[in-house]
Amino acid sequence: MNTRGDTLRVEGVLEVRVPGMVELPDSPFYEKVGAPDNHNGTNDPCRAPESLTSSHFSNHWGTETLVASLQNIAATFDSLYPESGFASMM
Repeated sequence: MNTRGDTLRVEGVLEVRVPGMVELPDSPFYEKVGAPDNHNGTNDPCRAPESLTSSHFSNHWGTETLVASLQNIAATFDSLYPESGFASMM
């Protein structure tokens, strides 16, 4: 608010970049919920049932260590519990 009590409004696009982030790659061991290319054949709760694709942009990013750890956890979990259908909700 300004000194008169009026609300100031600004519209635009803000792009934020964080150095060192890498994208989580596709894998048979997890499903990226909310991924922009998820379609009717996925269990993506972020996609409306009538929609062909999710409403999200690319949103599965982390540090190299986080991404490698998540991939390792998912692969290990799948080897221990292959019938579980583990899905990442990163």
